[in-house]
Amino acid sequence: MINLFGIGNALVDFESEVTDTFLDSHSLEKGQMYLKDESEIGLIKDDLTSSNLKMSSGGSAANTIYGASGFGLSCAYCGRVQDDQAGRFFVREMKEAGIHLDDIRREISHSTSTGNCLVLVTEDAQRTMCTNLGISSELSVEDLNLNRLTSSGYLYIEGYLAASETGSQAAQRAIEVANKHGIPVALTLSDVSMVNFFRSDIEKFCASQVHTIFCNEEEALCWAGTDRLEIAFKRLKEIGKGVHVTVGSKGSLVCGPEENLKEVKVVETKVNDTNGAGDMYAAAALSMIVRGFTHYEAARFGNYAAAQIVKQYGARLSSVKAYQTLKDQFANGS
Repeated sequence: MINLFGIGNALVDFESEVTDTFLDSHSLEKGQMYLKDESEIGLIKDDLTSSNLKMSSGGSAANTIYGASGFGLSCAYCGRVQDDQAGRFFVREMKEAGIHLDDIRREISHSTSTGNCLVLVTEDAQRTMCTNLGISSELSVEDLNLNRLTSSGYLYIEGYLAASETGSQAAQRAIEVANKHGIPVALTLSDVSMVNFFRSDIEKFCASQVHTIFCNEEEALCWAGTDRLEIAFKRLKEIGKGVHVTVGSKGSLVCGPEENLKEVKVVETKVNDTNGAGDMYAAAALSMIVRGFTHYEAARFGNYAAAQIVKQYGARLSSVKAYQTLKDQFANGS
């Protein structure tokens, strides 16, 4: 049985360290996610030193599924890539993690490339992303393997799917089917830009029952239209039975379906790169929730795992084995 079925934009990340001046020169606001076409991203890449670019498979849901697999869950992933170098790289990395990829569609054409994301990290560890969805924007209802979905234990949806009309429809359909078959749904709001510009589509995701919402403080406040986190939390509880709001170095605020709101602290750590912190948190938390642990216990592991990923550069640990090592360290109280 598949424990966790994820759907998202399959991307390949190219990460580089930059200065604030570099962001300003390209009119990029720090901490934001921008949708760009290939030529626009190419112009930004031309100003970078190629040797500084680190390549890895990415995409929010893909990162979470990769991590959850590393933490011991049986996972499947649905997305769309081109049959090009980047697409083959993405598939190879996911397969090496033991993830079932029967539901990833590979196209053969010369019109659209595999989606990619340029991740720019400044000295204060903040990440600014320029994303070209490429062929991932064509993910549709037809790509869903409903037999696989209905035999899974949990469904995970990334909010970034709201940026594509067909991707949004696929997410809505998957959530409807999951609800019909009693499969819990977890949703990440993904980025404040998604809340700002694609809120109506995300609201459609939440029209059906959502079991767990993941977001950060900025996304939560934006969703509720308030500057008070306690109000934002109440608004989020209207759309999700369980809510996890990460608050950076303070840890997270969490409330399960039958649990009271709790603040979960995190051990202070050196931060080099926040890219992938939310994805890692969700991976660790879901690996606990799926196994029947409380949301509070899940948040403790989520905080611990996120604190490890921000120490390094890149959204994933160095190997699948590293996730199991991290899990063992947490269990042993290291």
